Amino acid sequence: MKSLIVITTLFLCLIRFNSYAQYPGENRNDYSPYGLDYSMLSLKMRLLSHHEDATQITYFDLNFVEQLMQDFLKKEMGMTTINSTKFIKHDGVETFTITYAQMATMGTNIIPKLYLKYTFFNNKDNHPIIKSLDISGTSNKVIYFYAAYWPTTMNFDGSRTKVAYNYLLQDKATIRFNGAWSISVENTTIHDLNEYYRELNKNSTEHTNLETAYSKKQKAKKDSISGIAIRDSIYRDSLINVAQGYKIAYSQKIDALNPTTDWLKMAIALTENRLNSGDNYNTCNADSIMRLINKNLKPDKNYLTGVLVLKINKEGAVERIETEGLSTISKQLLDSINQIIDNQKLIPYSLNGKYYQSYKRYSMQFIPTNMKEYSLIDAGQRR
Repeated sequence: MKSLIVITTLFLCLIRFNSYAQYPGENRNDYSPYGLDYSMLSLKMRLLSHHEDATQITYFDLNFVEQLMQDFLKKEMGMTTINSTKFIKHDGVETFTITYAQMATMGTNIIPKLYLKYTFFNNKDNHPIIKSLDISGTSNKVIYFYAAYWPTTMNFDGSRTKVAYNYLLQDKATIRFNGAWSISVENTTIHDLNEYYRELNKNSTEHTNLETAYSKKQKAKKDSISGIAIRDSIYRDSLINVAQGYKIAYSQKIDALNPTTDWLKMAIALTENRLNSGDNYNTCNADSIMRLINKNLKPDKNYLTGVLVLKINKEGAVERIETEGLSTISKQLLDSINQIIDNQKLIPYSLNGKYYQSYKRYSMQFIPTNMKEYSLIDAGQRR
């Protein structure tokens, strides 16, 4: 009972008013069961939210939700992601767990953490859509998150383990205590994939009809000068947000004076092409894989030199190793190396919350009379 009083006090104290920050995205209408594209979805969240990062979670795009979660946890709770993500696929069910840790702790060796475990599926367009979310971790952080993230209108539950539950659109967020505090978020309206696609198709059609009617109406009159300026400004700002996410350098002062967006669009397109090409240098340490090669590979009898290129997929698995440039590494030796490192795991290359294919380079050398094992040294990026 004492714990319940403490939680209730937290709920009543954590009422906050913030502005809503929109995030740019592709012109898709499968982000949510409401059939809205990214910009319209952000606007809807702004109208419904009591803080700038609130959103319905279930049956929404995983990348959309997780970006808002990262911003909320950093701004409101001083927590950030650490390299401790976990992806599991079992019996057709896929889960993705991301760990958040306190950025600064004083006077303690115990770092508070939160674990966000998303259960999701890939929709027809192969985009990850959340089915449910479970949150666990350090007790006071779980309680604070629940009170701060969802609206403060609470519904108390009389069962032994369930303490309270809240609603946001179709979401029902329940906080429980069963030896440890946890939160579960489930959808109250959609129960299976068929219902999800019916909602998506229905709302997409309604949205398309509204857009068509609006376009016909707009053709009958000219946009005012101020209307055009506002539209161009919003579009330019959305491109600037994308550029910031991709860490593209630009001058904010010059941008404010120069409304052109051509250079931004070109820079973003070049960055996205590079990210999707797989030509991304991975900075993670692969020394453990090199030790594995030296441990399991019998040294050659001849002088040997060359550069090995590790091809790493989006999950961090080393799919294969190739040679680069002039090399005396034989095909037989390369095949043996590939058998040794088959699907060894590294930290995947990521940018702005997304994962991409990448590579690492190692120079390989062996001199029979002078060396007992292969020399394998990180060779850095391609020049």
